[in-house]
Amino acid sequence: MRCHSHCSHAELHGVLYNCNCRLKCSDKFTSSETDDLFNSFFALSSEAQKVLLTSCFKSFQPKVVSSGAFRHRKLSFQYFVKSGMPNHQVCKTALKALFQVTKGKLDCIAKRIMQGSQNVPSQQGRHMNRPNRISATTRQQVMDHIKLYPTESSHYSRSRNPHTARF
Repeated sequence: MRCHSHCSHAELHGVLYNCNCRLKCSDKFTSSETDDLFNSFFALSSEAQKVLLTSCFKSFQPKVVSSGAFRHRKLSFQYFVKSGMPNHQVCKTALKALFQVTKGKLDCIAKRIMQGSQNVPSQQGRHMNRPNRISATTRQQVMDHIKLYPTESSHYSRSRNPHTARF
């Protein structure tokens, strides 16, 4: 993700202005609207950003299903951005450019919508599958063993410090 304050306007919105899709995304937003969308998006918290991005997705059943495919697509998506009164349909590239998010973030949101878990908070970093983690009891036993060794005051502060550190 790029920082908005360190990028030129053309660099930041260049992908949107070069969008040559059938939806004509580059014609739907003025320069000030893209700035307002970007700034309001990054003023939100992380969870609020996810909610906003999720609200941009509209899912529907695929119109064409290949009969010889091993895996069929469960859902297709359209992307909408609210700027002013109407919702503007945009392509995925334009959605990425407007909010300066990665394709992976949009794919993750699409995956959560397909699984039906878009309202469940993210569990990133909250797993307990550390196979080499030392248990609290083992850790306490090690600390107790270390305390069995005799301590000695540090020679750096022995004469000046009434609260002598003991090692």
